[in-house]
Amino acid sequence: MPTDAAGLTQDDVAEMSLHQEFDAFGDHYEHMQRLLKDAQLQVHDGEWEWGGGDDLPLIGGDGVAPLPGADTKNSYYMRSGRLWSPPVAAGEQRDLQPMLDYFTDQGWTIEQRDITGDHELRGYTGDGWQLIYTAQENGR
Repeated sequence: MPTDAAGLTQDDVAEMSLHQEFDAFGDHYEHMQRLLKDAQLQVHDGEWEWGGGDDLPLIGGDGVAPLPGADTKNSYYMRSGRLWSPPVAAGEQRDLQPMLDYFTDQGWTIEQRDITGDHELRGYTGDGWQLIYTAQENGR
C-alpha cells in the first residue's frame, strides 16, 4: 500500500485517533515552518511579508504528485508563503543563486523554470516537502 509524505498508509491513519491525527498535523505544520525559516535565513535575515497560504489544511488529491487513492475527502496538503523585496534585485535569474546554493548544499532535487518573466526554483527535500523560491519580474 502506498505511503503518504509522512510515511503512513491509509490503514495506518485509519487506526489513529482523531487526537493523534491532529497532533500529527501540528507536527507537520511546525516542520514546514522550520523548513521555510531555514530557507529564508539563507537569503534575508530581516523582515518578510506574509504572502498568505497558511489556510490549512488545503484539499488534498489535487496537490503536487498526490498518492494513488488520494482525493478531496481523505487527504490534505499544506502551503505557506513569504515575500521580500531585495533592494538591488530586479527579478533576474541570478537572484535565485543564494537559494540554489542552499538547496544544493541540502542535497535536494532541484528544478528551475521560467514563468511569464518570473524565474522559479524548486527544491524537493525527498521527504514530501518542496520549497519554491521565485524571483519575480517586479523584483520581489
